[in-house]
Amino acid sequence: HLKQQCVVVSTQSATDAPCSALSIIYTPEGAYQGGWVYPQSPNLVVVDTNVIANAPKRSLVSGFGDALSTFYEARTCWENPKALSMCEARPTATAYAIGEKSAEMLYGHAEQALEAMDHKAPSDSLEMVVEANTLLSGIGFESGGLAASHAVAQALSWVHSVHHHHLHGEMVAIGLLTMLCMEDTAGLPGRDKDLEKVVDFFIRVGLPVSFEQIHFDPEDSSSVETFIQKALDQWFCHNEPFTVDRTVIMDAFKRADEVGRQAISKKGDDAYKKIHRKRSHESI
Repeated sequence: HLKQQCVVVSTQSATDAPCSALSIIYTPEGAYQGGWVYPQSPNLVVVDTNVIANAPKRSLVSGFGDALSTFYEARTCWENPKALSMCEARPTATAYAIGEKSAEMLYGHAEQALEAMDHKAPSDSLEMVVEANTLLSGIGFESGGLAASHAVAQALSWVHSVHHHHLHGEMVAIGLLTMLCMEDTAGLPGRDKDLEKVVDFFIRVGLPVSFEQIHFDPEDSSSVETFIQKALDQWFCHNEPFTVDRTVIMDAFKRADEVGRQAISKKGDDAYKKIHRKRSHESI
């Protein structure tokens, strides 16, 4: 807006925002309001992995949630001929490929990168996931497009118990599980296998996979109503290749919770607990 050159120096790798030509605007309370789009991306983005290695591990893990979703949302937009990217144009094959590469790097290097965080020292794996979180996902989501995953995440920011406890990428993690449940129910091929792979990854790195872990109370009717309406209000929610309505969103959201709870019962939640370390006075 000031028409000035811009340099971004990231001290965490928690989202894919630094490389994008977009600023997300929140209310003072932390709820998503929309975004400002600029005519170009920052002139320079600087990320020192020595700094990242000494940042909170939770910030990097949150970035995993945001960056992994880039591929799955880009695929949804690519497969739906009516879907638009954040540039309000059809997604590019390049962005789709970049999103796919981002996911490949996370699946292959995330756990080793977390080991580097434990030692507070950069490694090849940490370099890879920081590139995925920051550069590949940032380019991928803009030109590849968003879908129901980010619509759910932005809607969750309007629920106080969620945004009070959680980072953007953690909300996107729940959003991605919800989107895959939604698409699987609609009969999109391969989504059942994708769901298994994604929830397994989230369990291993410590991202939330259930209502309890994301601090969402399904018995709070006001929160449920706000969540549904805000999700439907996001135009990119309707990049899905089928009609998304209240029932579709809530059924998928509940199924995501069920899938997550089943995964926790089989594989545990040690990684999540290690990262979050809940205080005794915090309610879930």
